[in-house]
Amino acid sequence: MRAVTIVAAMALGASVLAGCVAEPESTTPSAAPAPSVTNPTESAPPSTGAPEAPDLVGIPLTLECSSLLTPDALYAFNPNVGTDPTYAPTDLARQALDLGGIACGWLNQTSAVTYSVAVAQLDPPSLTILRDAARAPESVDLPSAEGYFSADSAGGTASVFIGAYWLIIESPEFIAPGDPSPLIEALTASLS
Repeated sequence: MRAVTIVAAMALGASVLAGCVAEPESTTPSAAPAPSVTNPTESAPPSTGAPEAPDLVGIPLTLECSSLLTPDALYAFNPNVGTDPTYAPTDLARQALDLGGIACGWLNQTSAVTYSVAVAQLDPPSLTILRDAARAPESVDLPSAEGYFSADSAGGTASVFIGAYWLIIESPEFIAPGDPSPLIEALTASLS
């Protein structure tokens, strides 16, 4: 398998990412460089400022959304939930995609509530970095995985670690740590 390396200049606190908006352009130069994707065979220029964030190494996945969360699992969660034809990955889902993972969107056909699910497979040091960054005040009580939950006015995010996988579930419907648990259990079964 080919490892994908990206520069992880992130603060994974979902409460910070969920409400991100672009800052107005400033006429003064920025002190911090913008994050960039690096080619593992190229050497990075020497740093003149603050230390750079460590590289995360992802292992490309070949999963499909329909095998990640099966139609039966979706129906058991809520019979009104189906594929979201206008799904656009969230910031965390884009990070999973950059690591060779997948991102999927579902939609409650009745209430129009959306669900974003992303999964990336990572090497052990990268999982440790993400786990440390994801730690939130509330954990998700799961028998087979370690999970963290955070919420703000836009909804909730669960970051779950299952073996070598980093799983992110986001929805405006999630306001408490137990809310994403039925989906997390179904996803855990798919990844085991």
